[in-house]
Amino acid sequence: MPATYRVDKFTVPDGVRDEFWMHIRRTHSILRKQHGFVDDVLLEQHSGTGHFAIVTIVQWSSAADLAAAKVPVEQAHREAAFVPAEFIERHGIVADMGNYEAVQPAA
Repeated sequence: MPATYRVDKFTVPDGVRDEFWMHIRRTHSILRKQHGFVDDVLLEQHSGTGHFAIVTIVQWSSAADLAAAKVPVEQAHREAAFVPAEFIERHGIVADMGNYEAVQPAA
């Protein structure tokens, strides 16, 4: 079964950057404990006046492991009274999120 990658890209206004990272770090601390977690990378680039480009990449053993990890993350969000979609909309964060699989290069 091929590895699956979750790649989330965000454009985050400077004024909410620290709070955004707090939520990302909390989420990733949960993800790292889940079955099938392989590795993650958190990246940041200053992308112009008052904005940051933030990219998170998580490698999973399988798509099923990625799907199963949603349950504990959603539970943690509920316990923290955090609604990601509302947070993103309220702060004008631009999000591009999706699941990817590695492609073998042509021979």
